[in-house]
Amino acid sequence: MSNKHDKDQRRKKKLREREEGKKRRTAIIRDGEKRIVIQQGNTKGYDIEMIRDFLDHLLLELRVQHYENQKLLKTLGSTDDLNTAMKVTEDVSEKLAMQFVAYQKKYQAVLLAANVIDGNNATEAESKGVMTAVLQGMQAKRDAQIGHMEALQDLFKEALHCARLPFGIDKDGTPIQAEVVHSVRELADHAYVADLPTYEELLPLFSDHVFATEEGVKALREHDRSAVIAAANDAYERPLVLYGADLIDQQKKEGKTSVKSVVFPVGSFSELQFIIAAIAKFVGVPSTDGGPWKDL
Repeated sequence: MSNKHDKDQRRKKKLREREEGKKRRTAIIRDGEKRIVIQQGNTKGYDIEMIRDFLDHLLLELRVQHYENQKLLKTLGSTDDLNTAMKVTEDVSEKLAMQFVAYQKKYQAVLLAANVIDGNNATEAESKGVMTAVLQGMQAKRDAQIGHMEALQDLFKEALHCARLPFGIDKDGTPIQAEVVHSVRELADHAYVADLPTYEELLPLFSDHVFATEEGVKALREHDRSAVIAAANDAYERPLVLYGADLIDQQKKEGKTSVKSVVFPVGSFSELQFIIAAIAKFVGVPSTDGGPWKDL
C-alpha cells in the first residue's frame, strides 16, 4: 500500500513540475562576455500553450463551420427536403475532424455556437428560406472573420513569443522585454539593392561573362564571406568595394591594416552593375550600387 502511495505522489510531483515548467519564463541578457539569466516565477505570466491552442482551435472551428455551411447551402439549392440537406453536414473533411477531436479531448470545449432553425408553425418552404438567408449571412460573417484571423497570425506569433519572456526592470532601470532590432545599415543597403537591375535582367547582355557560367556562379556561391569583393578599372586610382565594406570597418576598429580581397576588372558601368547583381543574388547584400563609377 505504501509503495503505491509513494508512486502516486511521485507521479503527481512530476505532473506539477511539468505544468510549472510550461509557465516558467526565462530570458538571457548578454553584456559582452557576461550572461545574466532572468527567470520569472511560476505564478506570473500567461499560459502560452493554452492561448496558442485557443487561437488555433478558434480558427479551426471557423473553417469547419464555414465548410459545413457551404455544403449545406449548395444542397439547399438542389433539394426542398431539409432533412436530406442537413445530412450533408455530417460529412466533414477527415483532416479537419481529426484536428477538431484533438482539441475536444484536451479542453472539452466548443468555441462557436450552433445555428438552430426553429420551424414550429412554419411551412417547409418558409423554413428553407429562413435557413438559406441565415446561412448566407453567416458565410459572409465567417469569411470576414477567417480573413481577420489569418491576417493577425503574425501578430499572434509575435505576442506569444513576447509573452514567453519575463518582463521587468533590470538593476540599471532598463526595461527587460523582447526586442526587434532594426539595423539602419541593413535597411539602407536593402533599399538601394531593390532599385538595382537584377541578375536575370542583365544576363542576356552578359551571356559570355564569367558570372554567367556555371563555374563563375559556383565561385560566387562558395565565396569566403570574410573576404572583400572589389572592382578595378584604370580610370580610377582605387578599387571600388562591391561587397564587404563592413569587413574593412571592422578591421580598422581592430587596428589591422589589411583584409582579404578578390578584385575583378570591369570595362563598363553596365558590366559593373552585372557583377553587383550577381553578388546580390549569389553572395549577399552588396556594399554599393556602383554610383561612384557611374561615368565609367
